[in-house]
Amino acid sequence: MDVVVPHDQQYGSRLENGTWTGIVGQVASREVDMSAIPLIINANRNRVVDPGFPLISDPVVLSYIKPVQRADLAGFIKPFTLQVWGSLLAVLAVVLAGLVVMQITDARPYSVNTCVKRSQVLEREVWWAAFQWTVTAPLAQGKGFAA
Repeated sequence: MDVVVPHDQQYGSRLENGTWTGIVGQVASREVDMSAIPLIINANRNRVVDPGFPLISDPVVLSYIKPVQRADLAGFIKPFTLQVWGSLLAVLAVVLAGLVVMQITDARPYSVNTCVKRSQVLEREVWWAAFQWTVTAPLAQGKGFAA
């Protein structure tokens, strides 16, 4: 048994002079006895070749792992590049510094007449409040932390 490939590497189509090309042409001219690949048989091909039944039917099966939902701890980082995250952190640092400066300059007249201990507590509260506003604004959360 020899395997023969058509010269034009086609399945076969009818030419104007009535001859056939490809595999159908080889079977019709009796160059080969049968085709090893399945062909679509239409009315024209049915006139020149005798369609049989497939000798071997081998179904093609694709297999893959069924997707499941699972936690991805780094899932919130993946949508953005490292450059975007760096820019966001830089902007948040500038906002934090701006809020601290604004609150310290706003609170300074009130802390001039108080003791040193009161001003240290006030500065810690200023830093904590500024940090809360800096963190909660991008997360779209209200100021829910206790100061």
